[in-house]
Amino acid sequence: MKNEMRITAAAKNLLLEGDRVLVAVSGGPDSVCLLHILNKLSGPLNLKLFVFHLDHQLRGESSCQESQFVKQLAENLGIPSYNESFNVSRYRRITGLSLQDAARKVRLRLLARTAEKIDASKVALGHNSDDQVETILMRLLRGTGAGGLAGMSLMDDFPGKNQISIIRPLLETSRQEIEEYCRENHLSYCIDPSNLKPVYQRNKIRLKLIPYLEEQYNPGIKEVLLNMSRSLARENSFMEQQACWVFSDVLLEHTSDRVVLEGSHIMNLHPALQWRILRMALERLKGNLTEVEYKHLEAILEMLVRGSPHGSLSLPGNVIIKKSYSRLLFLKNYQEKAKKLLKKVMIQVPGITAVPELNLKIQAEIKNKDGLPWPPDPKKEAYLDYDRVMRPLYLVLRWPGARFKPLGLKGSKKVKDFLIDQKVPLEERDKVPLIIGGTDILWIVGIRVSHPCRLTEKTQKVLVLTAKKTQRGC
Repeated sequence: MKNEMRITAAAKNLLLEGDRVLVAVSGGPDSVCLLHILNKLSGPLNLKLFVFHLDHQLRGESSCQESQFVKQLAENLGIPSYNESFNVSRYRRITGLSLQDAARKVRLRLLARTAEKIDASKVALGHNSDDQVETILMRLLRGTGAGGLAGMSLMDDFPGKNQISIIRPLLETSRQEIEEYCRENHLSYCIDPSNLKPVYQRNKIRLKLIPYLEEQYNPGIKEVLLNMSRSLARENSFMEQQACWVFSDVLLEHTSDRVVLEGSHIMNLHPALQWRILRMALERLKGNLTEVEYKHLEAILEMLVRGSPHGSLSLPGNVIIKKSYSRLLFLKNYQEKAKKLLKKVMIQVPGITAVPELNLKIQAEIKNKDGLPWPPDPKKEAYLDYDRVMRPLYLVLRWPGARFKPLGLKGSKKVKDFLIDQKVPLEERDKVPLIIGGTDILWIVGIRVSHPCRLTEKTQKVLVLTAKKTQRGC
């Protein structure tokens, strides 16, 4: 009874009244115990439970029997069930993943789809403390940092689904305790014979490595590793909090396929924070840290600190990391794009000219000098002496050998060199719009106006140009 109360209390702490919970049930003792506990809590907490089962099509008739067992179990409890079947072996051949990784990817994808379908707030998994020990050792052998050695958490955001949480109510409960619970409550369950064979890495760790460590080194090795993971989890939580604060300071841009960081700030951080910042950027871009290894983070940091102002790295998962001066660009599904603007665009003066190829609108107004707000916003406004401007005006992109007379300089300068001086990223230089009158560049949009067309004491009428970004397709 004491064991049952402790397990029930652990589950209760992870749930809110009215939660809609999708319970992953394989048919083994862990998931059967989990379902039994949650079903007991469903009344007091007003939970709505759903059962999910996946037949991986790996063990022929026994897989079908497990699927039928779970279906019948859910039916006996009056809980709606969703039984999926998927050929994981075929998926593994197509993707080149290991069998366990392929099964995990498929399971998560189908769990997410089902959770969204039923509007679940929680997905409950039956991981126990023995699973935690095995996970820690697997990560240690593969190579990981403090975050990896902290093991699994009692609660996580579902990958890519921030509105859904994964809960692991049995994570502090041993496999032996779970089996005792099943016996005490007369619960039937299935035994997966593949778990008894030292074929997969996790099975080898469970059946060979842990018994060897217990016999030869420390009979309490499981508790030692669990205590280590708890300690690291606390420290990792603190460091993640610090990294989140710093990340918001160094983040310059974030879209679905692009994350841009201020690299100069990163270089001034402690190395422990540097690594976490890079991992955060990659996780925001990819949605996970799959295939991200120690060597990848080291390579990004090395590119950041070395002397060259530009650099590029390719990471698994079709991710490109680019360095441009002090900026780090994390790009997904990146392809070099040719110039979109194929011809010059006449600017309506006065009026508004849309340039959809560049997601840009240029507004031109003619105003009196007196009463103009000063100074203009250099990132989006240009004030030009209307009488010195040759018309008509056009918007173009830079051409080979283009020269410009920047405000504040008496002579001219190549546009290429001027953009380099302004530290415009290499990949952006061919996309910077130029406003020209005749052959003269009047404004490098968002950067600098020309010196000859500046406002002076003799200026009477002012041409006010305003650049406005538009949504794609607008």
